Amino acid sequence: MTKRRSLWINGGLALAVVAIVLLGVNGMYSSASAKTTPRTTTVQRGTVQATVTASGNVSAPTSLAVNFASGGVVTSIVVKPGDQVTAGQTLAKLDDTQTLAAVASAQASLNAAQASASTASAGLTPAQQRQNAVSLTSAQQQLSAAQSSYNDAVQSAQINAAGYANAIAQAQAQLTRDTNQLAADTKNGCGTSASGAPNTSCLTADNIAIAKDNDAITNVTQQKTSGTFKDQQAIRQAQNSIASANNSLASTIAANNVKAEVSATSVAQAQASVAQSQANLMSAQKAEAGTTLTAPIDGTVAAVTGTVGQTVSGGGASSSSSSSSSSSSSSSGSAFITLTSLSSLQVVGGFAESDAAQVKVGQPATVTFNALPNQQVSGKVTQVDINATVVSNVVTYNVTVSLTNPSAQVKPGMTANLSVVVASRDNVLHVPTADVSTVGGTSTVTVLRNGNQVVQPVTVGLKGDQSTEILSGLTQNETIVAPTVNLSTTGGSTRTPTFGGGGGGVVRLGG
Repeated sequence: MTKRRSLWINGGLALAVVAIVLLGVNGMYSSASAKTTPRTTTVQRGTVQATVTASGNVSAPTSLAVNFASGGVVTSIVVKPGDQVTAGQTLAKLDDTQTLAAVASAQASLNAAQASASTASAGLTPAQQRQNAVSLTSAQQQLSAAQSSYNDAVQSAQINAAGYANAIAQAQAQLTRDTNQLAADTKNGCGTSASGAPNTSCLTADNIAIAKDNDAITNVTQQKTSGTFKDQQAIRQAQNSIASANNSLASTIAANNVKAEVSATSVAQAQASVAQSQANLMSAQKAEAGTTLTAPIDGTVAAVTGTVGQTVSGGGASSSSSSSSSSSSSSSGSAFITLTSLSSLQVVGGFAESDAAQVKVGQPATVTFNALPNQQVSGKVTQVDINATVVSNVVTYNVTVSLTNPSAQVKPGMTANLSVVVASRDNVLHVPTADVSTVGGTSTVTVLRNGNQVVQPVTVGLKGDQSTEILSGLTQNETIVAPTVNLSTTGGSTRTPTFGGGGGGVVRLGG
């Protein structure tokens, strides 16, 4: 009996709890229904924008692979990845003990050769020196004339090319006119003959004119080919004349030395020795300069693959690699140091095909970064790939956005989020998109007028990310009612949500 009584007591308590909960819920619904106040907004005038989004990574469009010009043992590397460098700044050095010695030796040889040449030339008489000067002036004038002829030949070729182009254009224009005339005569006829039969004599004349036009185009084209060939020949001949004049000048210098009373052989040898010594010094100086690796541009050190003590072969020039949305190449694998220019960064993002169809070159974009939550950078679309990228049956199109004045905190490789403005309307009426109801192609909003909610048909324009353009049906500052969910009690215990703001039907909750 005690156990049964306990079960009855527990069951009664459970029923009491359920009753209390039901009463509380019913009261809550009634209270909510009584206190629900529709949310209102006003018709605003401003900008409506539609954007599409994607994510990608920051990259530098240009990377430079920098290598030593000379070979040797690396003695120092004065930069590390992440360092900012300016054009001409030293990046690394090789052991230049031997190259410095070579420069000193070459300079000494040049000094000796110049002294010998001065001694040999001092023995010339004033008359011989004047004669030598006359010969030298004449040879220099010939060289100047040859250079002038070359310039004239180039200018003449340019003028002729323009003339040929004009003649071809005129001939083609005449062909177009005669072709149009033939079409007109074919359609309208040439009148009738004396016998009353259709006259087609003009068609023959039209065809003869067209044939002449085609012959004229062929002739002008042949003249262009022949004339261009002759112009190129004239340019080459002028170049040969310059070379000949240079040789003549060199020969005149040598001949002047032969005329000297002093030993012509000694003068020639002295001058040749000077020239050779100058060449040797330049070569030695170049080799010495090649032991210092300098930055060819302003940029950031992206990678340093060399080490102190390493022997490099040298002879490598700086090479660049460009990256785009569709392809990228890099020479950094063979570079001693890789430089990246951070002044022109870009982001390549893969857009869904429906979004990519709206993206065009030149559209503005906003770029944010996962690693820099407080930074937002403006950009512009500079490339939209023609070919799709398909990964796991998902089709995307890569879009390249160039960043405008990114801060120093933005670095290649960072994850970036792209938002491209694909449509925009300025100074238009708009309302929140959520406040517009569209059924069967008809759009409406609920307007609050004199305390009453009135369903107002509207004509919509651009549907933006947050708001929709209103072309007609509303005026600025009108109050509209936003759709809200109201819970009310209807028909005893049945609760039904009704959508405020003049919203459509009723959805019942429960049975």
